[in-house]
Amino acid sequence: MGSTTRRQETFCVFFASTYFRRVNEPLALLLCERGLIATQLTQRLEALRYRLHVVGKPPELVAAALTEKAMIILADVESNTPEVVQALMQLRADAATAHIPVIAFGREMNDHTQADLVARGATMAVNEVAILSHLAQLLDRALEI
Repeated sequence: MGSTTRRQETFCVFFASTYFRRVNEPLALLLCERGLIATQLTQRLEALRYRLHVVGKPPELVAAALTEKAMIILADVESNTPEVVQALMQLRADAATAHIPVIAFGREMNDHTQADLVARGATMAVNEVAILSHLAQLLDRALEI
């Protein structure tokens, strides 16, 4: 009987410490419809000790940002740029979400596209290679702004 109670106590302590450690980790929202890049970013964010909530469609991003209390948003503009841009503008227009930094990314990102995305609500806009290669630095930079 004593060993069963000790195992239960050990499990409870392990569960509680794991739960509270995960709750204390920052939450990132990832808007991405492309499987490979979503998987790569998920792995990198988890390695950087972020909790992650993946959103599949731009309209879901605004709702998730309101309810999930994310620290940062990563938005793939490749799949549906007009809807993503609209979601970025909605995020910036709402006082409850306007403060959340947004890193917009896509396969190709020229100067005009970057400037347009920043003007419409992204904190910064980078290409896919940059976000995969320099994610930690980009997160730090976005959170400083």
